[in-house]
Amino acid sequence: MNLVRWTLLAAAVFGFVLPTTLDAVARQQTDWPMFRGRGGTGVADGFSLPTEWNADETAGELEGVLWQTEVPGLGHSSPIVVGDRIFLATAISSNGKAPLEIEAGGRPVAADDNGEQSWVVICYDRNNGTEVWSQTAKQGTPRATRHAKATHANTSLTVSGDNLVAFFGSEGLYCYDLDGKLKWSKDLGVINISKYGIGWGYASSPAVANDRIVLVCDDPDSPFIAVLNLADGEEIWRVSRKDVCERSWGTPLIHQSDERTQIVVNGWPWIVSYDLDSGKEFWRIEGGGDNPVPTPFVANDWIYITSAHGGPAPIYVVLPNASGDISLADGATSSEAIVWSQPKGR
Repeated sequence: MNLVRWTLLAAAVFGFVLPTTLDAVARQQTDWPMFRGRGGTGVADGFSLPTEWNADETAGELEGVLWQTEVPGLGHSSPIVVGDRIFLATAISSNGKAPLEIEAGGRPVAADDNGEQSWVVICYDRNNGTEVWSQTAKQGTPRATRHAKATHANTSLTVSGDNLVAFFGSEGLYCYDLDGKLKWSKDLGVINISKYGIGWGYASSPAVANDRIVLVCDDPDSPFIAVLNLADGEEIWRVSRKDVCERSWGTPLIHQSDERTQIVVNGWPWIVSYDLDSGKEFWRIEGGGDNPVPTPFVANDWIYITSAHGGPAPIYVVLPNASGDISLADGATSSEAIVWSQPKGR
């Protein structure tokens, strides 16, 4: 990605383009339908990957790259892959070049990028990078500022069945079919995830399970979590997070077990689990990173939560049937609800 455009590379290492001999079942196994793939683990199993590739055009012939195509605008949205299609979100500035600071360090400042934008969803052919369709979800001036290192399109899209969900925070929630037809849209108001007096940009991608969409909107002035109906966008429930969270950018985890289906939200100063059906709180942990970004994930039927920033930045491994305030006592690293923890694991 440069300061003006993305370049989307389809390399064998990412599994974006597969040999045509693979059948539909094998291709479905390599789908990447949401941020960090199925279950938010960042893992795709079931096929071999190359150990060497070269995507540097200045070094001569590209190796391991099947195709590449330029993507208009600027965004931190990850590609998602379903069948023969790749979906991306981007924000295109009417001023042309959009500023982005990519150097390490620097002061927390807002980007000078508050002119008119187009928030766009684009679909590409997985086999050759050809654009299949694009839809402008919204056009106008941003309702919240972004960090100089962020973009106006930070969130990844999510696919469930024939539903493609895009959430741009203050710029609205949109649901398309896989051919780009808008099914419905919803305005949730201004969601200004801010710190030090400036908006840093919205970044929590939508999560979907059981025909429900989960959105975490931790604007420090009025943080909340909401669950909406995937079919029509109608709000099922909303719970204020004013007493548990000052800010967060993490994508929620939806974990289904025989006993419960819970939403785990990485926040600060509390990490909280909610009942998907009602919004009732299952458990909470005090502590974690002061700028929560990582998505919780599940392995071995345990819930893993990392922090990666601020203070001790711990790791917690939680049993899915935990209940109540499961914060650890001083000096403790485990309990009946917490399998193990690492106070400075980051």
